[in-house]
Amino acid sequence: MNKTVKIVLIAAMVLVLLGIGLFAGFVIFLKFTQPGRTMDQRLTAIENEGTEFGKTTDQQGCIKEGVARGKKITDITSQVGNRDFVKGCLRSSQTSPGFCDNVPSIMGKMFTDWEAQQCEKIRSPTVACQDVMKEVILYCGLKRDK
Repeated sequence: MNKTVKIVLIAAMVLVLLGIGLFAGFVIFLKFTQPGRTMDQRLTAIENEGTEFGKTTDQQGCIKEGVARGKKITDITSQVGNRDFVKGCLRSSQTSPGFCDNVPSIMGKMFTDWEAQQCEKIRSPTVACQDVMKEVILYCGLKRDK
């Protein structure tokens, strides 16, 4: 292996470990601090709201609502909450024909910019829209694995 490949592999490993560390820190924050528990309760309530909304619509309706809510996001908690809303909504909504067709797998997402392309199609090129589409990738990926 040449020096450049080694450097790239080491950098990639450091980034993965950093990501794992940040995730672990976030989980610890949510579970063991009062502000974290309050945030966790708020996010659970938003997901439950999505579950209730999903009972009244189909999967496309969940995406439409998630994108509309995303346009009103003002902080990081609301952004995470919107993803939780969409997650709850998708789990309880009626099936939309072909909903998961052409959605990349969770691993395949690494090689495509699918969520950005979908947001461009609906003229909503925002981070919040891309977060909604990431939930679609997760939902469809987990559904395929069952």
